[in-house]
Amino acid sequence: ETLYYDRMARTSRWIAKATLAVDTLETKWKFEPEAADFPKDTETMAWFLERATSPSRSIPGTGPLTYLRLLLDAEQMSRLSREGHTFTHGDEAALERASFRLQCLLWSHPMCFTF
Repeated sequence: ETLYYDRMARTSRWIAKATLAVDTLETKWKFEPEAADFPKDTETMAWFLERATSPSRSIPGTGPLTYLRLLLDAEQMSRLSREGHTFTHGDEAALERASFRLQCLLWSHPMCFTF
């Protein structure tokens, strides 16, 4: 009685499309557990934010406030991607918050957008 099957189905399809898009990239991503690669993380986050803020590809249930937050995150990733940018702890936190917002949106947890 508290499950939203339609939203769950739409979100599942969105995740499947994103996963397929990542899987078909020519450049493969690799996991390096002890490496912090903020420029690459920023590039990856920008890729997801671009898709999450595209009207035809947005995550189901994205509301106006959430959409605005995601747009601001995308702008932040653009600034962090500038050549020669030196990453700070604040940049790392911004990257982490953007990631949390996307994850919360996929999970449908609205409190995540208040930070």
